[in-house]
Amino acid sequence: MKNSARRFRWLQRPCLIFIVCLVSITTSPADAQVTQKIKSPDGKYSVEVVRGRPSEDSLVISKGEEVIAKVPTPVGPEGSFFQTLWSPDGRYVAINKQRSSRSGGDEMWIVALPSGKVLSQPDDALWNELEKRADACIDEKHLSEAGGKVFLTLTATGWREGRLRFRLDVWLSEIETHCFVDGTVEPLNLRMINDWKVSTANPTSSGNGDKPSDSAIEQKLLGYWKSPSQVYHIIADGKMYVGRRKDVTTERWNVKDGKFYWWSVPYTIVTLTDEEFVFREIGGIGGQEETFTLIRSTKEEVDPE
Repeated sequence: MKNSARRFRWLQRPCLIFIVCLVSITTSPADAQVTQKIKSPDGKYSVEVVRGRPSEDSLVISKGEEVIAKVPTPVGPEGSFFQTLWSPDGRYVAINKQRSSRSGGDEMWIVALPSGKVLSQPDDALWNELEKRADACIDEKHLSEAGGKVFLTLTATGWREGRLRFRLDVWLSEIETHCFVDGTVEPLNLRMINDWKVSTANPTSSGNGDKPSDSAIEQKLLGYWKSPSQVYHIIADGKMYVGRRKDVTTERWNVKDGKFYWWSVPYTIVTLTDEEFVFREIGGIGGQEETFTLIRSTKEEVDPE
């Protein structure tokens, strides 16, 4: 691939997975400082950033009080966000890194537990294989004539049946085309990419580069959505029914200025397609955010006989 620059973007897309964001705040570099730990669901493992002198920051993964992995990763003067995606079987943790000064991500790791072996970093076998496949999205002649460059962003998005879900975004500068690729990969065989799906245009756009209107977003949201634990029925009068059959509760929703409001809480719409709705809390309490993914469902799936 010619004229390609690497940039890693974070989009979380598991089925209603809660992703804790760790904010590394700018501090004096005189002494090593530790940020708040992100713990695994079972409480056995944790991820944290240890701030040292310039260029000596580290991402630290621990089992209890024992450090099992330490990865050098400059945080920068403006700080960084880290997102952790723990595999359901407790064997791996995928970690995305994003500088707080921009929306694109920077790095991604897969760490085996409890060994602490780092299985994936941006320039290894997984990235090289993805970069080759991204060529299918790119019109080299058009790109050359426009004088643009290719920016690729890779993000871990969740786990499914022992495989890591990912999204590869392909951005072409000076060209309105945006290609994104979804797939899964087995941590122990990073060259074996499965469920490969290529799409064009931004998932939340109208397909011509324009942002959709609030009413268009509202129409696209109507219907049944589901997560592993709940079913959501979004209807046109601003009501949302949550739950299955007898345990249904009623909540309120609306769309304003391109944002999804659940009651009065605003969420950024990350992805909205005919099959998936991904939305992320704006800000969050104490630097923590939540990202939700709902999968389009049918009434039959929601209320089986």
